Amino acid sequence: MRRATDRLPRDGMPRRRRILLVGDAANPNVQRWVRHCVSVGYETYLFTCATDAPDIPGVHRVEASAWLWLPGPLTYLLSVPRLRRTVRTIAPDIVHAHYGGGYGVMGALSGSSALVISLWGSDVLVSPARSRIRAALLRWMLRQAVAVCVNSRHLAQAAAAYTALPIHLTYFGVEPLFYTHHAGERGPREPLRLATVKTFTPNSGIDTLLSAMRRVKDAGIAVSLVAVGPDPGGRAGGLAREMDLGDSVRFVGLAPPATVAEVMRSSDIYVQPTSFAEGFGIAVVEAQACWLPAIVSNIGGLVEAVDPTSGTVVPPRDPDAFAAAIIRFANDQQRLDDARRHARTFAEGFRWETVAPAMDAVYDMIARPVEAPEGPGSA
Repeated sequence: MRRATDRLPRDGMPRRRRILLVGDAANPNVQRWVRHCVSVGYETYLFTCATDAPDIPGVHRVEASAWLWLPGPLTYLLSVPRLRRTVRTIAPDIVHAHYGGGYGVMGALSGSSALVISLWGSDVLVSPARSRIRAALLRWMLRQAVAVCVNSRHLAQAAAAYTALPIHLTYFGVEPLFYTHHAGERGPREPLRLATVKTFTPNSGIDTLLSAMRRVKDAGIAVSLVAVGPDPGGRAGGLAREMDLGDSVRFVGLAPPATVAEVMRSSDIYVQPTSFAEGFGIAVVEAQACWLPAIVSNIGGLVEAVDPTSGTVVPPRDPDAFAAAIIRFANDQQRLDDARRHARTFAEGFRWETVAPAMDAVYDMIARPVEAPEGPGSA
């Protein structure tokens, strides 16, 4: 390990903290952490296997471009030598791997003695439970780290089964663009407007939500849904058509944060009906920042992501419960108005500038800045 004094350049003045992040440059959460490092003033590097992600001003990006044509696991493993050379060349104060999968393995093999690993959700909730090999790999990975970070208390409890290290709570924050005015109420003859953001796999619970919508419509209440996120194989869209909901559901695919915020501020209620596993649910908080009350399933960290006063938590995989919660809001405008105010107040606690310093505190713990000598007679 380098001595602390090695962080001083030859003129005796301390240089900026040097951070090497290892993660998917195309992922919005990675992008947020990278931008935060730049805004704080760190000398920021990003090692990534994603070549199609936009550049971020102020970031030195290193791509593992030689092996990107290979299947995922091989790409990560064969990129390790380049990562190790990068670590030797730039001598980062901290290497921070985001996600306990391929990028976590890369971080663990990087040769850094100041490794931070952030666990995001399925990397600790799903994969290790399905395979003893994955569980052993996660334990090994975390043994190479000096700090482990998670974005919910639920994840902290799950991660404790795989490491003896203290686990640091570093929530994903909400960007300022979500803290805008609501676009206004629907007209008296317009449907109740729902929004959801997810990749629409079976775990998303989109089948539960569509079934709930069918029940709401059968009860004589007009309802619509804008669903933001990938729909692998068009399964969710096909299910909506089978339920005769084609005219009431719009799938918009993967969208940038500005589009997500616009969808949310033009909706009435946010719904996240996750079926099996959820680390936190940052989209739930983003929706509340846009003045939307949230209806979520009682799964994992979703309970932490809703306002305890106005948030509605219902059993997972229960379309009747979701339908009943939607109908209560549809029939009671005062309830909806009150829930909006509570939701916005709750979301204030997750502003990016409020939660991001928790990560800086982890960095401070690992690599405290060294003061430059004051002069020949200084102690």
